[in-house]
Amino acid sequence: MVGVQIRWTALGAIPVLLLMTAERGPILRAAVYNNLRNPRCWGIVIGVGLGLGIFIAQVIAYTPSFDEPVGYIANLAKPGAEGFAQTRGRMLVALVIRMMVLVGPALMLGLVVGGFDLRRTKTMTRLAAGMILYFLLWLMGALVLTFLFNREKWVYVWLLFPAAVLTAHGLQGS
Repeated sequence: MVGVQIRWTALGAIPVLLLMTAERGPILRAAVYNNLRNPRCWGIVIGVGLGLGIFIAQVIAYTPSFDEPVGYIANLAKPGAEGFAQTRGRMLVALVIRMMVLVGPALMLGLVVGGFDLRRTKTMTRLAAGMILYFLLWLMGALVLTFLFNREKWVYVWLLFPAAVLTAHGLQGS
């Protein structure tokens, strides 16, 4: 198995960080141009490039054969992998239950209430927009890698901060 120190799940924060540093423009072309001149954006891109380079170097250095990690990742995307005989539908139900148990009912309810409150009041800050985007990316990952999200607990830790931020927005708005 791969003995890597850098977690690939941290890469999920990249779109959120880029969104939070984005500068708006009157049209899309101006917004893209403004962001290409934004030093914060370039700092994130350079940091991501360095982190990804280290991650790839560690995978290459510590993996004697790529058959095992590639097969393992392929198994995570399909139900019934490694003797785990459940349908994808049952895994998704289990995913919701695990979110409630591991993140906590208060934070998960706060995440939903905060999201609806932001939509109702239309006071979307960059932080709130980033947390909503991160939660949506996390859900997409959960739909693709359902087996991983049902087998591992550490992936739920990544929901604590977005849930806390949106809960705070929900409490502040009420």
